[in-house]
Amino acid sequence: MPMQFGTENYTLVTSQIGSTAHVPCRIHHIGEGVVSWIRRKDYHLLTVGLTTYSSDERFSATHLQNSEDWTLQIKFVQDRDAGLYECQVSTHPPTSIFLELKVVEARAEIVGPQVKYLTPDSTLKLICRVVQSTEASAFIFWYHNNRMINYDLDRGINVSTEAEETTVQFGMRFLFDTISNIMLRSQADGVSSCLFRSGFGQHVAYGTESLHVYGLYSTPLSQPLALKDFHYSELTISQASKEHSGNYTCVPSNSQPASVVVHIFKGK
Repeated sequence: MPMQFGTENYTLVTSQIGSTAHVPCRIHHIGEGVVSWIRRKDYHLLTVGLTTYSSDERFSATHLQNSEDWTLQIKFVQDRDAGLYECQVSTHPPTSIFLELKVVEARAEIVGPQVKYLTPDSTLKLICRVVQSTEASAFIFWYHNNRMINYDLDRGINVSTEAEETTVQFGMRFLFDTISNIMLRSQADGVSSCLFRSGFGQHVAYGTESLHVYGLYSTPLSQPLALKDFHYSELTISQASKEHSGNYTCVPSNSQPASVVVHIFKGK
């Protein structure tokens, strides 16, 4: 059967700064063809097969034996990585599709003005949202000046962070954040994509099926693992006093922080 691409031409992939981007290229009936990845803006040859030709070690091609997926992996994504990438197969003549990588910067936003004025004993409420994020935050911390205050209940501070929880049934826990060689294969002859979460020192690759997972410095999960994703946090002080004045900063684990200044004083 003739070779054909299973990924649509000009597929858009969005990745946030600092994350790992996976640019897909699925190829049916590749036969003896060899896959190359080319960065179109400067026609720079990145990979041929599983060999990286770029001097930039952030680039690599990933492929599981007998699968149809030849994925370009870009670690620690930067603004300059945005643009078109060519997935080329060495047919005669060569056949290509183009994939566009869009790079965004995840950031926190605190609702309302950047400077707030309150009178003593009034309620201070700050709401922080994570926007432009392609990967969920493992945590959201609040700081008052330079002090982390998520657990300062004795100072009248209450922090509520909404979480979406995923229960992982099958996967591997990685001791180090060295996941470039992770491969997941289902017990059937299909291949499953790899999902990855990191936070509080936990690095976990997992799938929704029963999987065999291969990777360096890894151990299989001995029991289901709950992973939480955070996108929204609310800080409340019911009876604010002068000591609560100052700079408040919302700091998600993988996004740019946001700050507001709060003034609490008696006056008209």
